[in-house]
Amino acid sequence: MKAWPVRLRFACWTAGLVGFALFVYSGFTLANLYHEQIEAVDLELTADGRRLGGLPDVAQIQAAIVEDERYTPWLSYAVFDKSGSLQYRSKQLPESVASEALTQDKHHTVREGASRWRMGRFPGSGIVLVVAYDLDEVRDIMVDLVIAYALSLPVVVFIAAAGGWWVSGRALQPVRDLATSVEQVQAESLDHRVPVPVASDEIQRLSAAFNDMLERLEAGFEQTQRFAADASHELRTPLTIIRGEIERLMRAPGIMPDHQEKLVSVQEEIERLQHITDNLLLLTLFDRGHVQFEAQLLDFSALVRDACEDAELLGETANIHIEQKLSRDLFVRGDAGHIRRVVLNLLDNAVKFNVPDGLVRCTLTGTGQAIILRIENTGPGIGDESKARLFQRFFRADPSRNDTQRGHGLGLSLSREIARAHGGDLTVADSTAPGWTGFIFTLPQASSRNSI
Repeated sequence: MKAWPVRLRFACWTAGLVGFALFVYSGFTLANLYHEQIEAVDLELTADGRRLGGLPDVAQIQAAIVEDERYTPWLSYAVFDKSGSLQYRSKQLPESVASEALTQDKHHTVREGASRWRMGRFPGSGIVLVVAYDLDEVRDIMVDLVIAYALSLPVVVFIAAAGGWWVSGRALQPVRDLATSVEQVQAESLDHRVPVPVASDEIQRLSAAFNDMLERLEAGFEQTQRFAADASHELRTPLTIIRGEIERLMRAPGIMPDHQEKLVSVQEEIERLQHITDNLLLLTLFDRGHVQFEAQLLDFSALVRDACEDAELLGETANIHIEQKLSRDLFVRGDAGHIRRVVLNLLDNAVKFNVPDGLVRCTLTGTGQAIILRIENTGPGIGDESKARLFQRFFRADPSRNDTQRGHGLGLSLSREIARAHGGDLTVADSTAPGWTGFIFTLPQASSRNSI
């Protein structure tokens, strides 16, 4: 599952926390306001009940009630005698609600249908006075507040999300700048350093840590390059001497056939070691940017055609056929030896890692801007995990198949370096059929008449 970007997560968290806080605050505010409204109603009921209950007789109480009903329509009244008989009741007050108040000593709320009443019972001279407050007005106030909060909540949450998005963008901008600087660091430019901000904060610490890491990587990489270059250089002379001595022994008169066979095997191993040291030295030069090319205009079509003929000879023992579909008169500008090395390496791999009676398909086309060489072969194929590592140095996709056709894992890495040094590239091609393996070698196309 793909994780959300940090900026989006921060905005969502901000919106969620603000929304939750506003929801809790709204609930607390509404509950507190309702209790305050009820307390104010109870005070009004108490004041009115004590005032009316203090009148001397029932007639005066009823007269005062009639007068109050004209100015306080939200209040209703009921008068009972000591035996509980109803003597007077306001028209809007249900009798069942009035009678229920006789059983309660404290202020309480009674629900009758859709209406709610706040009730109070007060003793008077020979009577029991019930004062009721219609809570419809309180309910309307609370409903209006709930609607207002409900409508404002999405707006506030949206503003919080936008604010969180903006704030996180500002906060993460130094991190993005740092990531951009780090992405520019390549193996060939480990001397690059990321800018360290002046402010003493986490970004400054992270930038300094990156620079320290780059310094250690640069030192280790330079040491590795030096070792590879020195080792390759130092090995070339003794290997050349050993190879010469073996060739001299092979020409010596009277050498036994079994000794001759063993010397041939040793000679092949020496040649393989020389090939590895040459490739390793060349890769080290690429890493340091010290490779020099003898650029010239090349007939790439003819070069590929000659390489295919050489590959036909390599595949004769296994009856491997080279199928050619080559466009003519396609020219590139570059070093003939290095470019030929790439083409031969691809064809050599296509023949070596093939099956008996297999096929190698070589297709060359031009677009006017680039030349595309596609080399495919039948065989066991390459797994998806191995494809991602094919161009790593000393990596071999299938060690088990190298028992008979051994490689040293430097050919593809070196070929890609050569391709990119010429402004092109070398990539793994998508399989056109099960069991097929292919590579695409691209180079900038040059004019056959004008040098570039």
